[in-house]
Amino acid sequence: MLWIAAEPPPYRMPVWEELGRHCDLDVVILESPEHLERDGFRGADWIPPTIGHSFGLAYAKTIGRSRTYGPLYVLLSLNGLRLFMRDVVILGGWDQPAYWQVRLISWLLGTPTLAFYESTLESMHHRTGPLVKARSAFFKSMAGVLTPGEAATRAVVASGVPATRIFEGFNAVDMNPFIRVVAETQAIPSHAGHVFIFVGQLVERKNPLLVLQAFSAIRNAEDRLLVVGEGHLRDQLKRRVHELHLEDAVVMTGHLDMDALAAHLAHADTLVLPSSEEVWGLVVNEGLAAGCHAIVSRPCGCVPSVRGMRGVYETDVDADDLARVMNLSRSQWSGRIGVPEILACTPEAFATVIRAGITRVVEAPARS
Repeated sequence: MLWIAAEPPPYRMPVWEELGRHCDLDVVILESPEHLERDGFRGADWIPPTIGHSFGLAYAKTIGRSRTYGPLYVLLSLNGLRLFMRDVVILGGWDQPAYWQVRLISWLLGTPTLAFYESTLESMHHRTGPLVKARSAFFKSMAGVLTPGEAATRAVVASGVPATRIFEGFNAVDMNPFIRVVAETQAIPSHAGHVFIFVGQLVERKNPLLVLQAFSAIRNAEDRLLVVGEGHLRDQLKRRVHELHLEDAVVMTGHLDMDALAAHLAHADTLVLPSSEEVWGLVVNEGLAAGCHAIVSRPCGCVPSVRGMRGVYETDVDADDLARVMNLSRSQWSGRIGVPEILACTPEAFATVIRAGITRVVEAPARS
């Protein structure tokens, strides 16, 4: 199996590790380690080494060109992709020239090809025009499409792909660090006040300033807000904290590695994610795994999949509604949620869905 991806996000690594334990998997990354390091908003866990995995990991030789929503990558060499030895190819999207290059070669070789697609109707930047037609044609040409949840599935169906060729899983992260830290801290006495926590890049679409505004409106004397992440809004956020006289109530930690984030979530009560655009929002998985409440804005791709789980609250992307829901979460807090439903949504379970989809696609010609 060959999987082409633009980036190696740390939350995808456990899924690849699980696939690698059952399949001969090679993952090829389009973005160079140097560019990932220059990004500045992400930690070192976004630049995994090429050794020490259950799967093969390599960085492709590409040339990138900047655009509004990130660089475009063109493959300069196909050496190392081992297309001639692959039973199936998985492409991590449609919007990279490299995906179209590999799609053409796999078609010429007769290699079954699937797409992995996680965007939603709400996060699609193009709704009409030639790019929409190209996206639809790309997905329709696939033997199957893998999606990480209901919202992404709806987007693929809207592109004209029959439901029978869509394999839907549940977007997953490694929840073990959060489970472990919560177990270790259960004996710690409850803290005074309610602790809200925001985790994410400090950029406009994540709306950290909205969280601060809502917190200022509803906070009690001993309540606190933790802000975890980096981004160009950091200085503006600090100024706003000062203007609102919240220096004693707001803590800005910067980026945290997985263990440190788990420790902060284990001492927090309510996670707040009011993004105006969010393909999923995997920090919601992490917050729920830690037994927290999770306030999630409706544009987030995870909402249809986590709706109904204990501790989940939906909000509009609006300061007044966010303040109302934060106040509701605080008033309904009765302690950490025991055995959250999200714990069943593991990387192993997601990998099982992917393997089942691949099996159906690879065996389809034999069945016919």
